Amino acid sequence: MPVETTQEKTLPDKPRLTREQIAQRAALELPDGAYVNLGWGIPNLIADYLPKEITVYFHSENGILGMGRRAKPGEEESPGDSDSRRVFFSPGRCALDDPRRSS
Repeated sequence: MPVETTQEKTLPDKPRLTREQIAQRAALELPDGAYVNLGWGIPNLIADYLPKEITVYFHSENGILGMGRRAKPGEEESPGDSDSRRVFFSPGRCALDDPRRSS
């Protein structure tokens, strides 16, 4: 019986998902009331696609607890998320600081 090589094991042609499509799918997995730490990249897009009927508390690496979706051009707030992009804040938000962190 011949052995298949890696090159012979190809996946069927499927269009690649965009970063936004991956974030949309991931947002559907979050349960109501969850606390989620968002990292850089695709995870940071998840807040933009959260279903409106649930509440999720997002934490950004720079210390925002209660971060909302990313701001669109012209509606920026401060500070930025862990990826230095401007975001909206959820009601009741807070900012956390670690004095041990170097500047």
